[in-house]
Amino acid sequence: MKIAFTIPGNPVGKPRMTRQDRWIKRPCVMRYWAWCDSAAIAFRSAWKVSNSFMGENAAIIINIAAYLPIPKSLKKQIIEGQAHTKRPDRDNILKSVQDALNGVAYKDDRQVYDGRTTKLYSNNPRTEVEIEYLFVCNEKL
Repeated sequence: MKIAFTIPGNPVGKPRMTRQDRWIKRPCVMRYWAWCDSAAIAFRSAWKVSNSFMGENAAIIINIAAYLPIPKSLKKQIIEGQAHTKRPDRDNILKSVQDALNGVAYKDDRQVYDGRTTKLYSNNPRTEVEIEYLFVCNEKL
C-alpha cells in the first residue's frame, strides 16, 4: 500500500539539538518543530482512515523529493528542477521527515529500511513524500 502527500513550505533539515534547546528557543529549532507539525497534518489529511493505524508490522520505504526555493541572486542561472547542492543536507531532510512521521505514519522510524531523497530547485517550495508499506510476517522461525 502506498500513500503520497505534500508538505507545503520550505523543506527543513533537522538542526543540531543542544541541551540548551530545552530552555532557549532558537529560531531554527522552532522552525523545525513547526515544520514537523505541518508534516503530521499533511499525512493525516492524506490518510483518511482511522488515526490509530501506524503500520506496526510493516517494513517501510520512504521516497522524498524536497523542492527548495531558487535564491534571488541565482534566478537567471538556475532553472526549475535543477539539482540543489546547498544546505540543508539531504540526510538532514530525511531525518526531519522520519522524525515528523514517527508515531503518526508508523510506530517507529526503525521500520524504514529503504528509500530515496532528492533535492531540487523550484519556484514552489514543498516536500513530496511517498510511503510504501510492505507488510511482513513476524512469526519466529
